[in-house]
Amino acid sequence: MWEQAIALHPKFSISKISTTLSLSYTDLKKRVENKIGEHASSFNNPVPAFMEFDFSSACSPVSECVVEMEDGSGAKMRMCFRGKTDFDLLELGKSFWMRRS
Repeated sequence: MWEQAIALHPKFSISKISTTLSLSYTDLKKRVENKIGEHASSFNNPVPAFMEFDFSSACSPVSECVVEMEDGSGAKMRMCFRGKTDFDLLELGKSFWMRRS
């Protein structure tokens, strides 16, 4: 009965609960304070838990980059990149254009 009375506390005052259920106000108040203290201490020392996150359906689309090059002699190069695209495209172009035949 005490656990059920304590559970009513956030919704009703300790006075209202103790009067309605004919419980000792002082005893109920101590039990409620102990319960609140236990609840607060559980936040200070949280129990590690595993949480799984599914990023496969994330809102942001996957980055994509397609680089196509062709020089005067007909040499062609096409590269497709998905995901991380923070590479130096200028250096890729220089290596293609400066190659030696």
